[in-house]
Amino acid sequence: MNKVTVKEYRAANGGDYDFYKLSDGRVYWLWLKAPFRGGDAARVHVMSDDPTQEIGTVFMEKTNYGVIRMGFEGKGNVTEVPITINQEIRPSKRYFLDKIVRNLLIKE
Repeated sequence: MNKVTVKEYRAANGGDYDFYKLSDGRVYWLWLKAPFRGGDAARVHVMSDDPTQEIGTVFMEKTNYGVIRMGFEGKGNVTEVPITINQEIRPSKRYFLDKIVRNLLIKE
């Protein structure tokens, strides 16, 4: 079985959704609804390529020890993912969206 990877990424243009295409053909659109902005929590809305199918909203919460807890709201599954100290101090949107794609969407 081949490992699924991110084949294409396009950044949002003025408030749009970020675009991800995976090597297995799946397409996802991610929108940072509530960014960290100095806080410890963020929310990301996730849609598939089918506009009638909503994947859900992902919550992300920084912990005190270089780990981010993330999962889909209302589904109960929470994943802990390590993050770099640089991202702890100055978060990058793409870094965290990549974490969602690799740790939640690819593993579906």
